Amino acid sequence: MLDDLCTDCVRQALARKSFEVRHPADTALFKNRIGSTSTNGYLISAAWLKDWQLAKPKFFDSTTGVYPSPSSPAFAAHVVCEHGGLQPSGEESRKIGQSGVAVLQKLFPDYEPIESSLEACGICTPGGPVADEASKRAHAQQKVRRRYMISLIDQGPLRDLKNHTAGSIDRVTTGTPYNLVPRAWFRQLQDFLKKDTKPMPGPIDLAPLHCHHGGVKLDIRVHADALGFAAVSEAHWAAIKSFYEVDGDSIHFDVDDHFERHTDPAVCMPCREEACVRAAWGRD
Repeated sequence: MLDDLCTDCVRQALARKSFEVRHPADTALFKNRIGSTSTNGYLISAAWLKDWQLAKPKFFDSTTGVYPSPSSPAFAAHVVCEHGGLQPSGEESRKIGQSGVAVLQKLFPDYEPIESSLEACGICTPGGPVADEASKRAHAQQKVRRRYMISLIDQGPLRDLKNHTAGSIDRVTTGTPYNLVPRAWFRQLQDFLKKDTKPMPGPIDLAPLHCHHGGVKLDIRVHADALGFAAVSEAHWAAIKSFYEVDGDSIHFDVDDHFERHTDPAVCMPCREEACVRAAWGRD
C-alpha cells in the first residue's frame, strides 16, 4: 500500500509539517536577535517581515510547504527598484541589524541582505540626478508610459480600476469572462493608478498559482483562497498585458447562472484534497 504513495507529495507534506513546527521558534529567535539598527543596518520588505512573523503567515505556500525568501523578486522590489537603487520613498521597507540578518540567512540560504547605505535611485527619485544618457532615456520612457497609463484611467478601459471594489471576486457579473491575477499585484497597480508618484508594479507572476499537475493550486470557491485573487475583465486584461509581462499561463474565470465559480485551467483536486488533509493534520 505504501508503494502507491506519491513521493513528491509525501516530501511536500513533511516540508509543510516541518515549517509549522519550526516557525514559532524561528520567529522568536529572530525577535531576540534582531540586532541594533542605529548604524547603517540592512533593509528588508516591510510586508514580508510583518507576514513572516505571524503565527500563520499568509504568504506561506500550503501546497509546497515553502515560505518565499525576502530576496524573491516580489519582495526585493519593495526595497530596490528596477534600476538597482533603493526605492526613494522607503515606505515599503524596514531596517534590521546584522544579527537579525544572520538568523534569516540560515533560514533562507538565498537571502541577499540589502545595505541601507545603498544610494536611492536617481531615476525613480522625483527631481533626483540622472547619471547618464541611457538613464535619461529610460527615465523619459517611464514618464511617457506613466502619462499614457494615466490617460487610460481617465478615458479608457482602466478608468474604473481605481474603485476600491474593483477586482473583488464577490462582485463579478454572471456570464462574463474574467482573468485572475494575484491580489497583491493588483493592489500595487491600484496604488499606482490612484497616485502617480507610487512605483509602477513589476511583471505579473502567475506561475505560483499553477500546480505541477497543470491545474490551479487554489480553489476559487473557497473564501480564504479567493482572497488571494483579483478578477479583471477581458478589456482590463488586454490593457494590462499591453504594459506588463506575464509569467505563467492565464487563468480564466467566470460565474455561471447558478453562481458557481469556474476556472480554466480547473482547480487541481488532488492538490486540494492533499491540502485539506494537511490542514486537518495541522489542527490535531
